[in-house]
Amino acid sequence: MAFKRSPLKTRDDQVTNASDLTVRQSLIPICLVTILFFLWGFAYGLLDVLNKHFQVTLNISRARSSGLQAAYFG
Repeated sequence: MAFKRSPLKTRDDQVTNASDLTVRQSLIPICLVTILFFLWGFAYGLLDVLNKHFQVTLNISRARSSGLQAAYFG
């Protein structure tokens, strides 16, 4: 029983399945998704802090501020 050995480099004109990717080839997409997910969560968590600063800077009431927060968070 011989295993099919896949090359480390793939051609750009070939369509490959995700199951055909090696660990080395899938490392960049996994890192990219992980970094983007962390940045999205960081920005999402920062909204409450920024909301308070926007209240002070823009001189808006708590009702307007909670309206903005409700519009974002749904």
